[in-house]
Amino acid sequence: MNINVLRSLPENFGIAFSGGIDSAVMLDVALRRNKRVGIYTFDHKTETSAREVSFAIETARRLSIPINICESVRIPKKGESKEAAWRNERYEWFHSFGCLPIATGHHLNDVAEWYLMTALAGKGGHIITYDNKNVIRPLLACSKKLICEYAEHYGVPYIEDPTNNDVTFNARNKIRHNVMPVVMDYNPGFIGWNLQ
Repeated sequence: MNINVLRSLPENFGIAFSGGIDSAVMLDVALRRNKRVGIYTFDHKTETSAREVSFAIETARRLSIPINICESVRIPKKGESKEAAWRNERYEWFHSFGCLPIATGHHLNDVAEWYLMTALAGKGGHIITYDNKNVIRPLLACSKKLICEYAEHYGVPYIEDPTNNDVTFNARNKIRHNVMPVVMDYNPGFIGWNLQ
């Protein structure tokens, strides 16, 4: 089984690794293509982040690859959500590595969800781009279904973040669990239309 990535993977790059299925598959894809990679894990200092960091350390040891860990220190600004503060802090850290590409596990479902989320927030419907400075998103043309099938096929180890299924946790989860099923029932081709 193979996953097609956007553009060509660099020979040497980092993986933004949370331990979830998306970043775990991104790591596996890179290693199967004999790329030199390291794990870049951001510790948000939450109830679940200690488990994520431990899994990242365990993964790096098992695969004999380097790991970098950054701990969150940012307090959200007035009017800034906790998730937005974390995202901004993560990207500042990733950008601090300059020319070294850092690959995230963002995929096609993320593109659709982000488009809906920004459109419903009155921001015009934004599309996740392939790159943001040195941050790259090679899996943007892959559906979540394909990522799950890949993980099962190769037995890719990963952990589940329990907050992903909590619709009270953030707006993204509400879109994913409450809005997307209605959208897909109305238009089954919605995921992917904007990459055609």
